[in-house]
Amino acid sequence: MNFNTVISLPAAADLRGKEHVSLKLSATGVEIAGAADVVIGTLLRGAELGKAVDVFLTKGNGLRYVQVGNATAIPLGSLLEQAASGTYVLKTTGTTAGYAVEAAPASSNGGGMIRAIIL
Repeated sequence: MNFNTVISLPAAADLRGKEHVSLKLSATGVEIAGAADVVIGTLLRGAELGKAVDVFLTKGNGLRYVQVGNATAIPLGSLLEQAASGTYVLKTTGTTAGYAVEAAPASSNGGGMIRAIIL
């Protein structure tokens, strides 16, 4: 049985010919991860800037919609933590619960939904 998760995300840089490298999320999409970065997966299919790339998730329990829980904007690629209410907020001091795959404006409080890679 295959439990692999592959998602499609925008490329933050030209990733043509860079297949199977480690990736991270940034505010503009996915890009090659450095030694100190949090790796979300590996590149399966490269593409030019702004085009969709396929990412094999090596961490996380999958891509999910989550509810945003406070009035703080969440940029794409941000670390998230779970609030006491069960919603997800921008990580400040808690345990990392996921990575934002979509951005959320501060006005998303109390019902806004974004996609996130949940750990």
